Amino acid sequence: MRTRFRAITALALVLVASLIPAAAYASTYQTSQVDMRAHVASDGSLQVSEERTFEFTDDVNGVYWEIPLGQNQQGENVTLSISGVSVDGDEFQEADYASSGDYGVYTVDTSGSSVTLKIFMPSSDGSSADVEISYTMSGAVMLWQDTAELYWKFVGDGWGGKTRTT
Repeated sequence: MRTRFRAITALALVLVASLIPAAAYASTYQTSQVDMRAHVASDGSLQVSEERTFEFTDDVNGVYWEIPLGQNQQGENVTLSISGVSVDGDEFQEADYASSGDYGVYTVDTSGSSVTLKIFMPSSDGSSADVEISYTMSGAVMLWQDTAELYWKFVGDGWGGKTRTT
């Protein structure tokens, strides 16, 4: 009877443990360098290019980050469109859906007040990758008759290391 109880308990523990999602630890990669360039176009759109160098300390399926949207000071909603993603100089294609093991694609999920960009690029422990994304934000810049204003947090929470913006 005791053996049966132990077996059922062990099975239940294995079942419960398998239902807990695997945690993504920040220690699986480091961002050693971030370069950001932003340009305000004459129509008031903000054109941004970000380049990040990732150094992996574990096998990973890819990287992701969130780009905040929100509203500008005039209450206008900010929209974002991704215009390009490349990894180590190779252009990636947008996909509606991607899964573990896919390479060369990215997905874009707009929900709430941010855009989540997932870049599928399986990488092994000890490797590194230079990831560049380009996007256009509409509504971030407030246009006035004689000037324009921009108040924007380019590097959101959750990023460590040195960042250079121009």
